Amino acid sequence: MADRRADLLAAARRVFADRGYHETTVEDVTRAAGVAKGTFYLYFDEKREIFLAIIRELLDTIKAIGAELSDVSPGEHPREFLERAEQAGVRLMDVF
Repeated sequence: MADRRADLLAAARRVFADRGYHETTVEDVTRAAGVAKGTFYLYFDEKREIFLAIIRELLDTIKAIGAELSDVSPGEHPREFLERAEQAGVRLMDVF
């Protein structure tokens, strides 16, 4: 069941990126996910809800990357921290 929800989220990300929020319909998302329209409503009440779920996932990812940088080891050399910060920056760029 979680796989079907993940499929819907992945499809919605693609369709929203391609068409934008306002031009995307629930039917567009379900077609892209390869599921019946009723399946959408097992997981989400409306288009806005799946959009907000995508935004929450994005913010959680950004937060997790930032949290990794806040964990500084007592003996860590500043160069090591800068390397970790650079890697985090690259990951953030991948997100965006």
